[in-house]
Amino acid sequence: MMRSGAPAYPGVLVRKGVLALVVLVAVAHAPCGLSMPGQYTSAQTQYLMNCGGCHGIAGMSGSPLVPQLRDRAGAFLCTSAGRALLVELPNVAFANVTDAQLADVLNYVALDLGGASAPRFAQPYSTTEVRALRSRRLSGDAIRLIRQNALSGGCEQPDADTTVRRAGARAYTPSRGTP
Repeated sequence: MMRSGAPAYPGVLVRKGVLALVVLVAVAHAPCGLSMPGQYTSAQTQYLMNCGGCHGIAGMSGSPLVPQLRDRAGAFLCTSAGRALLVELPNVAFANVTDAQLADVLNYVALDLGGASAPRFAQPYSTTEVRALRSRRLSGDAIRLIRQNALSGGCEQPDADTTVRRAGARAYTPSRGTP
């Protein structure tokens, strides 16, 4: 005899549960540039929670309205304007994370997801740099204009008179090999 409120077809629920498990396992094993669940770095976890919904799990957006990060985000490290832009974007500047966490996420995005687009001389973001840039938030047309200008001139190669290492920056080790 069936209980009141019990599903009429319990086998359907079991099949749906098995299907959901198969989909989760397939997604977990898909070549998306992230390690297996439980092995995410703090920066990857913050990226997934705060950025991945729009920019995609591995930085490959499914929308033409949302910029791709995979193999592109590192190009912003070519200029000081581009470097600042990544931090000053409203969704980045207002992210509910500490300056240190944001620096780690930006390093993951630009140096890991950015892949070969990041210049060889690129230095990781420091907490101090992020704190200073985060206070200067951009909006609207300013974002489009700065993005266009930041990517138009190629990379600023550091010379002997230029100090590239940012105050407080630490060496950055990508969380995985080049994608």
